[in-house]
Amino acid sequence: METVWLWLYLIGFALFHSFLLHPPVLAWIRAQSPKLFSVHRLLYNKISSLALLALPWLFPEQLKVVYQLSAPWFWLAAGLSLFGACLIFWVIAVQFDLFHFLGYRHLAQPNLGPVSDQPLVTRGVFAWCRHPLYFGLILALWSLPVQWRLTLHLAVFSSLYCFIGSFFEEARLLDKFGDAYRNYQKSTPRLIPFLF
Repeated sequence: METVWLWLYLIGFALFHSFLLHPPVLAWIRAQSPKLFSVHRLLYNKISSLALLALPWLFPEQLKVVYQLSAPWFWLAAGLSLFGACLIFWVIAVQFDLFHFLGYRHLAQPNLGPVSDQPLVTRGVFAWCRHPLYFGLILALWSLPVQWRLTLHLAVFSSLYCFIGSFFEEARLLDKFGDAYRNYQKSTPRLIPFLF
């Protein structure tokens, strides 16, 4: 039964996560309370982080080890997982603006737009695939050399969330960037570099 509750929690988290970053919701928050908008991203990230950090305490049965790789596979998997985590950091810190993404930049510049207001980026890791942040997350989770029930559930759920979410994000990006994004779609894989 705990697995059912875990998935309900993850679905609730995904709905919360997507709803609060939906452009019409951001526009509404900005129109209703510029002060709230200036701390929205920061609060959003803090609440999201706490919700994820609470998982081991809320679902202790999911901490049972499913498998653990042995050397040399352990180190290969650990390297892939670390690469995925570094890719996430690179996208957030370098391709975007780390302090803008985390919400701290809004404290100094309350009129700054949402992260989604940035121009189309097709260079760097975005030349590998259109959603390198999603790819990094999927790679980091699936490549863990020690998999607990919880991390396997997170890997499956995150893969589904990223795959489904990429369709919604692509529709928004097509609306925003038009032919420039359409051409980018033709030349660059969606989620997995050189494949899909």
